[in-house]
Amino acid sequence: MKLNWKYGLFLIGFLAIVLILENTRPKPIDWTRSFEREDKIPFGNHLLYQSLTQLFPGREVRENGLSFSRSLPELSPERWNLLVITNYFQPSETDLDALEQMVDSGGVALIAAEYFSTEAAERIGCESELDFLLGFGADSNWVNFVAPELRADSGYQFDQRFHNFAFSSWDSTQATVLAVNESGLPNLLRIPRGRGFYLMSATPGVFTNYFLLQPKGLEFVSKCLGYLPDRDLLWDEYNKPMGTGQSESLLSEVMKNPSLRWFWYLLLVGMVLYVIFMGRRRQRAIPLHEPPRNQSLDFVSTVGQLYFRNADHKDLALKKFLYIAEHFRSQYFIDLRQVAPPDWARVAEKSGVSEKSLGEFLDSHKALASAKEVSGPELLRFHRLAERLRRECR
Repeated sequence: MKLNWKYGLFLIGFLAIVLILENTRPKPIDWTRSFEREDKIPFGNHLLYQSLTQLFPGREVRENGLSFSRSLPELSPERWNLLVITNYFQPSETDLDALEQMVDSGGVALIAAEYFSTEAAERIGCESELDFLLGFGADSNWVNFVAPELRADSGYQFDQRFHNFAFSSWDSTQATVLAVNESGLPNLLRIPRGRGFYLMSATPGVFTNYFLLQPKGLEFVSKCLGYLPDRDLLWDEYNKPMGTGQSESLLSEVMKNPSLRWFWYLLLVGMVLYVIFMGRRRQRAIPLHEPPRNQSLDFVSTVGQLYFRNADHKDLALKKFLYIAEHFRSQYFIDLRQVAPPDWARVAEKSGVSEKSLGEFLDSHKALASAKEVSGPELLRFHRLAERLRRECR
């Protein structure tokens, strides 16, 4: 009985210390890229959502937590501007159908994302990628508008917490470039479709709390939103990284409630203490063994930095070719080094790639292999040809 009292007093004292430390310690900054309207963390959208009523005075701002296929058909397209801000835009086929129907009927959709699914990129008409030639190691980069009346003399600065994404392909006969990055690549496009248009941004980070608090951050965002017509706003909360619009687990609901969260913590601590004190005499100590550390990513990063600093673009391009050639050898038993132009049709039919993609890739490799030096843009073009060929393989 005395032993149980000791355990009880120790448990009460331990929990009291944990509660005091938990309530007095400063909360660390949460750098999660949530893009959610209620989040006041750096990469939340609380400030932008609260500012919409000032940027569009007299207009309704409505939150939408449903998929496009369930929500958009119920709306009058010519009344609404749809705002989608996320890191990866990958709607389903039915959602893309509903989105296209809305824009074709006169609706306007602002879609800000770093990545777009293959189907979304093809149907909207633009594709984004990381601009890896832009300022590695620089403290900041900038974006600026193309229109003279909107351009800033020194551009709009953003630091390296924002990824340097830009549009790598778009239909220049249809799309209008509205803003570019430091490399001159577009990161804001206007793409007309039917009676409406898409306003596409490759830098969703500029719409977050962190960027809006930077000098001229609100000015840049207000100019971006100035391309939207004066309509009511439909704020999308379904296509978010955290899956706000989707069903959540029971544990996530428990963690949202402070009382239930502390009950969960106390339950875990009690279980741990029970295992410690009740299991001491029933189980001997288990030796700890450090698991082998996977250093593959560290090695790849080190080698990549070495190639980049040495600027040995030709060697890197040749190794990229060997990587693609090994894929063809292991999957289709084809040696790309021995493939001649008359054989392109046979190789294309066997691997599923287009003959055009295969020919451009092999011609580019032949030119780089015979060149004395390879420039950065040439390496980037060869990389894109290789990735396109890899994606087309079945």
